[in-house]
Amino acid sequence: MKELFLNAFTATIYKTLSAGVKVILVLIITNLFGAKEYGAYTFAISVFFLFNTFLRFGFDVHLHKKIAEIYNTYNKFKCQIIYVKIASISVISILVLSIFFKIILTTFSNTELLGNLKFNYLDEVILYSCAYSALWLFAYYFRGLNKGKTSILILEIIFPLINISLIYFMRLFFDEPSIVLMNSFGVSVCISLLIFVL
Repeated sequence: MKELFLNAFTATIYKTLSAGVKVILVLIITNLFGAKEYGAYTFAISVFFLFNTFLRFGFDVHLHKKIAEIYNTYNKFKCQIIYVKIASISVISILVLSIFFKIILTTFSNTELLGNLKFNYLDEVILYSCAYSALWLFAYYFRGLNKGKTSILILEIIFPLINISLIYFMRLFFDEPSIVLMNSFGVSVCISLLIFVL
């Protein structure tokens, strides 16, 4: 019972920190770039998340359950093989559709519809779709290995903190807000994925 309360307390602390860090991220973006840029960023990230959620085919939840079953019965190596098999389906699907979407955005970038601010953000973020899908699936892989707290720490706290740091860093080199915001998001995804792997 003591372990249950300790785990619940830790999860509550992590979720509270996560909410606080995300509020700080919103404040930083709106203060540095303005409401119009934040709105375009939010639109692009929302479409990006929807796109990634759909193309994970529900494997994240299945992965969590399957890894937990295998981990309790076999060993960690077999879990890694299952992860690679399941994640590769999702990542390859996202890669193919990302390339297709990138071609469409590039082809029609001069039209009035696709030349607007929101689509500039989508054009930047689409490159990171595969890494984000792998990151999300890795989080569920960790949860299946009974490392849920580590998963929450990386995905909900470390990831946005890296994103905040990279926004300030990338502003030194780029003037265009869409490049700064989308690439700081994408590089944060890649660094967080490396943290999971290591």
